[in-house]
Amino acid sequence: MYACGAMPVPVGLIRGGEHEPMLVAGVVGSCTSRVAVIARTVGFKKEVIFTGGVAKNIGVWKFLEKDIGMEIIIPESPQTMGALGAALLAKAELSKMA
Repeated sequence: MYACGAMPVPVGLIRGGEHEPMLVAGVVGSCTSRVAVIARTVGFKKEVIFTGGVAKNIGVWKFLEKDIGMEIIIPESPQTMGALGAALLAKAELSKMA
């Protein structure tokens, strides 16, 4: 979440006794709204597929769905999709050498 630049304020508020779940929701919402802006710049096709370990976080998933206004598809093992893609690319490159 720090990558979104949103951590210093909530940390201070937690120390001040603010309600933690609401602060976490605020940080997640801030990050997903920034991601949605970037994603809209790139554009969407028919479907949005969310991969990587963060896709297993239902809070991030639901906030992002709300922010982009589209249903998001999450594969069965989203955390392995990058490795699977790399393996398929490596296999294709090796088959060119054979």
